[in-house]
Parts: sequence; structure tokens; C-alpha cells
Amino acid sequence: MNDRERRLHEMLDRVNAFGSAHAKDFPAGTIGHEMFAMAGRCARQAVGRTTEHMSERRRGTAGAKARARKALWDVLSAIRRTAYAIALDSPGFERRFRLPPGNGAPRLLSAARSLQDAARESAAEFVAHGLPPGFLDDLAARIDGFEHAIRESRQSRFDRRSARSGLKASLVDGFRAVRRLDAVVPNVLHADSKAMAEWRRARHVARATRPRQVVASTQPAQAPLRVD
Repeated sequence: MNDRERRLHEMLDRVNAFGSAHAKDFPAGTIGHEMFAMAGRCARQAVGRTTEHMSERRRGTAGAKARARKALWDVLSAIRRTAYAIALDSPGFERRFRLPPGNGAPRLLSAARSLQDAARESAAEFVAHGLPPGFLDDLAARIDGFEHAIRESRQSRFDRRSARSGLKASLVDGFRAVRRLDAVVPNVLHADSKAMAEWRRARHVARATRPRQVVASTQPAQAPLRVD
């Protein structure tokens, strides 16, 4: 939640508490009862849509994608390095093992598959130059791992957007309920000054606080007073 959303949520919590404290004045079946129930429900939904696991998953997927990318780059770099060694006896051999500039995922995956196909044709040469016999299986596993990490990252972004949209919708619905209560509460409790004061405090949404700016004085500093 940003600061404005947090203040709206705190207001909904106070309104919900006010409704619970004055439940006898707004019995079931009345609009007041329904609107207090909606305010409380929207406050709970807002909390549910901003739970910590969303940010934790975001950090986790970002880290997993970076690790999967590095793991793939490591094995591709080893294959490319070995291809240049093989090219000493077979000029031009290395041309099929070029890596793309940058870290764009689609381009990297495309290059990885091309290197995989090219290396498969000369697997024995690569093994003879020190790569492990299962290097192609390792490459395939790292391609799969990177693709999986990409899917998880996309799902995480979708989840965050959905949670964000749900949070806004909950706050809008809750505020709409409070606007209706702005009419209902005074109509029911107008004779109870104490309750009305409580309502105004519950209903109030604090303004955002701004840091105070220190303005430098334009007056010249006075010289200290001399005593002879």
C-alpha cells in the first residue's frame, strides 16, 4: 500500500470498529448494518491482497531467474570457449557457437537451442577437449531451468498486478460504503453528540504529512555585542 491507501485502510478499520460498538443502533436488515459490514469486509480484503508473501515471492522469482540465467550462460560460455579451441584445427567451426549480445531472455534461449543443436553434431570433439560426457544433458537441463524461471517471473508479475487491482477495488468499495454511512449515521445518531464525535473521528482521513522545509534566514547575522 502507498501512504494514501494506508490512510484509507486505517479509516475503514476505524469505521468497522465504530459499527461494532454501535451495532444495536444499526440492526441486521438495515442499510447501516450492510454498509458497516461492507466497510469491514473491504478492510479485510485490502489486507489479504497486500500480504508479505507477495513481496517475498517477487524477490524469490527475481533471484531464481538471475541464477538460472547465470547457470545457462556458464555452460554456453564453456561450449563457446571450447568451440574456439576446436576451430584451431577446423577454421570457421566457431561461427555456429556465437552468443547474443545482452541478456534478453528470448534471444538467449534461441541462441542456447542453436548451440545445443550444433554441439550435438560434434559432441565427441567437445568431450575430447575436456567437457564432461553429459554436457549436452546439462545444457538441456539449464535451458529448461531458465524457461521455468521465466514462467515463474511472469506469473509473479501477474499476481502482483492482480493484487494491486484487487486492493484498489476493495478500497473504492469500502469508501463508497462510508460515503453512504455519511448520511445514515447522522440520521440515526444525530441526538447522540458523543457518538457523532466518535463517528467524525472514525470517518476522518488524515492528510498526508509533508516534511517541513527549513528556510534559511535572509537577515545578516548580527555581530556580537562588545562590552569595553
